[in-house]
Amino acid sequence: MRLEDENMGFAVMILILFFIALALVLMQVGHCFGAGIDVEAIIQIESGGNPNAYNAKSGAIGLMQITRIALSEWNEHHPQQQLNPEDLFDRNINSLVGTWYLDRIKKHYCKVWKIPPTVENILIGYNWGVGNLKKWYRQGHIYSKLPYETRQYLKKYFYIIIL
Repeated sequence: MRLEDENMGFAVMILILFFIALALVLMQVGHCFGAGIDVEAIIQIESGGNPNAYNAKSGAIGLMQITRIALSEWNEHHPQQQLNPEDLFDRNINSLVGTWYLDRIKKHYCKVWKIPPTVENILIGYNWGVGNLKKWYRQGHIYSKLPYETRQYLKKYFYIIIL
């Protein structure tokens, strides 16, 4: 191996460590300043910006990959604005429901369960489900105990917002 290759590998490692440290700082800032979530980053992760995205396994629909559970909660809290799964293929409706659900995780679930409403915790609830967020947090909220998919989701999110 040439010296230039070793130096390049070292530089890449330093850059990765920098991004991880920055992501950790951003998580804390999000906690202090109300956990503003970058919805565009979520859309990129969830659907790549495709309003017609559909996950046959989970049944998640549209830009923000809204699940039947989230849609059911929306309908329960919006009796005058009842929606069907087909409505979620509309980018505006999907974004409305998705941002409402993120806010619900932050203002309802995190508050009721006394979980800090950090960006990380809100994203875990959105990606893995709020029941799993509660259980994980109660069991010590150890990052390595999150499912691989959820850890990757967090990494993608912080990578997107850093760029």
